[in-house]
Amino acid sequence: TSKLQALNELIHPVIWKRTFALVAQARLEVPLVFIMAPLLFEHGVEAACAGVLVVDISEKKQLERLMARDKLTKSEARERIRSQMSLSAKAERATILIDNNGTLSALRRQVEQVWQERFAPIYGL
Repeated sequence: TSKLQALNELIHPVIWKRTFALVAQARLEVPLVFIMAPLLFEHGVEAACAGVLVVDISEKKQLERLMARDKLTKSEARERIRSQMSLSAKAERATILIDNNGTLSALRRQVEQVWQERFAPIYGL
């Protein structure tokens, strides 16, 4: 874990600098930019964002989906989850919370509702 932490301390500042440069460039052309960043809170960069959308999921489903997506063992998936802030802590800090415990169509409906209620009126999209 100390090796991973050392690597993260070297790489993440560079990644965030590049990310925000890309966001600034994109904002010249589009009114709204989303950043997908599992470690947003851990690196304290949420203050640079206009809002934070957190997708919440049960620990069991998160573990299952992570194992399937990344071809990880259960212990590898658990370790990755443990290396991040808990979803409940992220949910408490979210500007917008989306529940991902249901079906894909239920998730899509929530995203569309958030889009129509929160983003479309502000950004005219």
